[in-house]
Formats: sequence, C-alpha cells, structure tokens
Amino acid sequence: MERASTLSLHENFLLVGTDDGFLQLYERKPGQDQLAYTSCLRQTALLSRYVTDIAFNPLKRRQFALVGHDKQLHIMELQPEQRGWTKLLTLVASDAKASIASVKWSNLQAHLLLSFHIEGKVCLWNIQEPEQPPLTITYHCPMWCGMFLPSDENIIMCCGKAVSLEQVSIKEALSKGDKNISSKCDALLNVKWASKSPNQPIAGALSAAQKKRQRRDKRKAVAPLAEPKNPEQEPPIEQMLDALQLDTAATKQKTTGVECSKCKELKPDNFLGHSRSCLCLTQKELNKHALEKLAIVLTEDAAKIDKDVLMSKLFSTKVMAKDLIATELTNLKHSNNKDIAPLCLSVATFKVHDELKQHIENKTLNEWHISLAPTVSYVFWQKCCKAYASQMEEQGFILHAATYLSAIDMQTEAIDLLLKHEYFREALANARIHLPATDPMIKIIINKWLEQLEKTGNFAAAALICVLDNEMLRGLTYLRKFRNCTPEIADLMEQIKRIGQLGSLFDDGCLDRAENGSAGKEFDKE
Repeated sequence: MERASTLSLHENFLLVGTDDGFLQLYERKPGQDQLAYTSCLRQTALLSRYVTDIAFNPLKRRQFALVGHDKQLHIMELQPEQRGWTKLLTLVASDAKASIASVKWSNLQAHLLLSFHIEGKVCLWNIQEPEQPPLTITYHCPMWCGMFLPSDENIIMCCGKAVSLEQVSIKEALSKGDKNISSKCDALLNVKWASKSPNQPIAGALSAAQKKRQRRDKRKAVAPLAEPKNPEQEPPIEQMLDALQLDTAATKQKTTGVECSKCKELKPDNFLGHSRSCLCLTQKELNKHALEKLAIVLTEDAAKIDKDVLMSKLFSTKVMAKDLIATELTNLKHSNNKDIAPLCLSVATFKVHDELKQHIENKTLNEWHISLAPTVSYVFWQKCCKAYASQMEEQGFILHAATYLSAIDMQTEAIDLLLKHEYFREALANARIHLPATDPMIKIIINKWLEQLEKTGNFAAAALICVLDNEMLRGLTYLRKFRNCTPEIADLMEQIKRIGQLGSLFDDGCLDRAENGSAGKEFDKE
C-alpha cells in the first residue's frame, strides 16, 4: 500500500484511506502467523483530498463513515462476501471550504453521528433525516476530536487547537429544535482593539474602495502643482544669478540635511547614540523628586530609604551599588534604549558576555559591541563577528559582512558571500590574494562575471576580461555579438586573431562591412 493517510481494521479486512482521496480494501491472508494482507481488492475515489478518518458504527457492525479534507461525509456498508462496499448516503457540510478532522458514532442510537471540523464546528447528524441540517456547535478554533459522554449522551465532549476539553449539553437545543449552539469562548476574542491615527478623523474603518478614492484625490490635488511654469512669467536669468548666494547659512543647513539623510539611508544602523547619563532613574530623582527623597532620608528609616531612594545606594556598599546598576539596566532595556548606556552598565558589572549574547540572539549587534567582545575571550569575539556578518547580510550590507568574515580568517566564506551577491570584482580580488592560483573558484568567479556582463549587454567589458584571462577565442566571440561592426571593433577583432593565432577563424567579413559602412557615411556627407 502507498500514500496511506488513515487505517481501519474490521474482522479480517483492512480499510485504507489515502492522501489523494481513495478508499482501498485489503484482506488478511489466512493460515499465517504474521500479519500479511493480499493486494488491493477494491479501490474507489471518494474525496478530492486526503482521507482523515474511517469510523465503524458500534451498533451496526458493517456500517462505517468516511471523512476527509472535504465537505462530504460518506455513509457506507461493508460487504465481506462480495469483497467490497455499497454507498448508503452522502451528507454535505454547509461550509464550502469545510474540512473534517474526525467522526464518532453514538453508542446508544445507531443513527446519530458526530463530526469535528477544522473550520471550528462540531456537527450532530441524523442519518435517518439526511435532508435536515445538523445541530452545529460553533468554536473559534479548529476542532480535532470528541465523543458522546458514556453516562449521558445529551452531553458532548470535544477538544480542539485552543480548547483542551469542553463538555456541551445538547438536551435543551434538541428539545427546542435549535440548530446552532454558541460555545463558551474567551472574553478577549470579543475585545476590539483600537489605535489612534494621527492623520485620520475619528470614524469607522475605511473600505478598500474608499482608500483608493482618497489616494486618487490626493494625486489630483498634487497634479496642478507639478505643471510646468510659463516661461514668460519667469524672471530673467541675470536676476536669478544675482540672487544666487553661495556658502550662506541657510544653504549650508539645507545641503547638510540632504547629505545626512542620504548617509542615513546608506549606512547600517550600527552606531550607538550619545547619552549624558547611564543612571536615568537616579537622575530623575535628583532633578524632579529631590525634596521628596530628602524627606524620606530624614526619617532615618533604613528599610524605607533602601526601598524608595535609589540615590542612597550610591553611598552604601558594593552590593548596593550593583543592585542600583541592575535596576537601572532593567529600566533601560524595557525602554528600548539604543545608546551607549546599557553597554556601559554591563561593562561596569562584568556582564558583557550576557549582554552581547542577548544581542546576538536578537540580531541587534553593532560595532561597539564587536569592539568590546575581546574582553570576554578571543573565541567569543570570533563568534560575535560571525553573527554580526550574518546580521549585516540580512540587512543588505554585503561589504560589511564580508569584511568581518575576512577579519576572523573565513576567507572562503567571504568570497562565496561576495560572489552570491554579484560583487565580482571584490570576490576576484580576495580570491587572487587568499587562494592558490590554480584554485577552481577563480574560474567560477570569472565565468559568473562574464555571464552577468553578457546578460546586461556589456560585450566590450566581457571581451576585455577574456583577453586579460588569456581566452582570446572567447573574447572574439563576445566582440562578434555587437550588432554594428564598426571599424574600431573590426580592428580589435583582427588584433585578437593575430595575438591568439586564430588564423582565418570566424572570417565573416566584419572588416569589409565596417569599411563599407564608413565609406557609405563619407559618401552621404559629400
């Protein structure tokens, strides 16, 4: 058997549901000690996707239900004498994208069947009334399995992805003829979260059509501003030049702002900001609550002073000072502080290793962290450099990543990284310096470089690289790809043939076409 998704044993028969929606029947071979089955006796396609469960009716032994990743529930009857089955009826779930995880028969009433749906439903079916909709219990998560409570079948037990085990009474719903029951759900699921929008008025959420209309109106409002000015209304060029002043304060500020914005876009976010203090909570006590803290100190209550006045720990023992730094460090981390303060406090308490390890896990390393890593150990510095290189690669700063890989003597990895991101010149330079002259990686870099140049149509550069690499024939091939064979190109091809001793190879009259083309141009001028 192949591609089996679920199995069910019944006497000497084995029913197999496959992941492509087939139901297969096998029979056990008689007179053998070990379990052995015949080849497939019968096979029928019932579902469009995989079969999830096959359940036999405990009261009608030959009746079984088959479900899967589909909205259909097939009620069938096994016929051992004919080595096959017959389909009794088919139940269809209301949801078009329904998917059923499992089914369970009643132990007291042969016509009742439970189905548990991945879309978050538990359905009670009555196969004696297949045209009637099932009693449906709705949940907020996929439901996997369940059963009737053995002592009272008016209670259904079920569990799902976010429901460990729940008991639902269906007695009242059955007596009233209701078809829907709402399950107990988490109160947080009904909470509607909101956030303040700086540019939107207090109103309901906009639909996609309304947002599109707003964008169109904005474009129409901006369009008249972008229209070209009337040249007649512009001042003369002499007045504009007289009004132009260089090296003024306003011009400097404007230029500096543009340059800084460009630098911010181009450089990685790996520089820590400058801070005036590492002990922010202590500074707050001095600047805002000094009188309150002084009043507490004057009470001479040691316990209260230690609890409410952080400044007091600066005038106590080493242990208290460490406690103060730990409190300040926790506050800085909760406030997502990106300046030098957290790192400074970590160095002061000899916890650089823990601090940098946390930054490695969060992928928030910067160059200041790398510079302090050797205070732990050389091996740890290598680990930090490797992690920082990976972080820089993810952010798109390939040269940064290659630099740090080279610094820890991972030259091969640095070359592979440069080649992967099409930094061919840098990759070839590193390969020439750090790899043997006969290393195949050099040829790989050159070939990939030539492929990239050919894709972009830069045949002249490709020919130059081939000639420098002493591949005259390949360089000649690239020059032949020019559509217009100018006299300059024809002359270069002849020189390559002479130096490479290619003889009359590719003698396609390129030089004649170039001479004829130049002669035609001179004739037109005359």
